[in-house]
Amino acid sequence: MRDRTQTTWRKTTFELWEHCIYPVIGELQEYWPLTVRQIHYRLVSKFPERYPKKAPSYNKLIRTLTVARLQDMSALLLCQNRRRRGVRHNGGI
Repeated sequence: MRDRTQTTWRKTTFELWEHCIYPVIGELQEYWPLTVRQIHYRLVSKFPERYPKKAPSYNKLIRTLTVARLQDMSALLLCQNRRRRGVRHNGGI
């Protein structure tokens, strides 16, 4: 497995972090700890031209937050995973 603590971001990813993701995390301070989903939907509403509501954007956000957390960027310690429990994807409970 690759050591993500040594990962460097592309320029576009760093710009997304610096100008969009990090400020949104700060704006949502009242709701800390945050989920990736909360950050995702705030980005979609605030930056629709830069951050479209599509699976690749969500996946990039997950990767970006993972690398930031592993590199000890403190704001990411405020994220949590709140999985929905009791719901199956096939429609059953």
